[in-house]
Amino acid sequence: MEVIRETQVAKQGRIYVQLPRRFWGRQVEIIVLTEPIEQDRETAKKSLRGCLRAYANPALVEREEGAWIEAVREKLGMITLVARGFVWIRRPRTTVK
Repeated sequence: MEVIRETQVAKQGRIYVQLPRRFWGRQVEIIVLTEPIEQDRETAKKSLRGCLRAYANPALVEREEGAWIEAVREKLGMITLVARGFVWIRRPRTTVK
C-alpha cells in the first residue's frame, strides 16, 4: 500500500489532489481529517506540575537533598564526599592478605 499525505485548505468546500500516474485506474481511499485550530491547540496544553502532589510524603521531603548519596552509600558501601555541587565516590580500602 502506498500513501500520499497532503495538507490543503478547503476553498468553497473543495480540495484538489493531483495523483501520481501509478494511482491512475486504481481504486483509492480518501480520508479527510481536520487539523485543530490554533485556539484548540492552546487549550489542549496542560501542565503536569503538581499532579503527583497527592502522593507526596511530607515526612520524606527533608531527606530529598541527600537521597541519591544515601542510596549509593547503602547499595555500594562507598564513602561519598559532597562539596560545591560535586560528588566524589571513593571505594573503601581493602586489605590485601
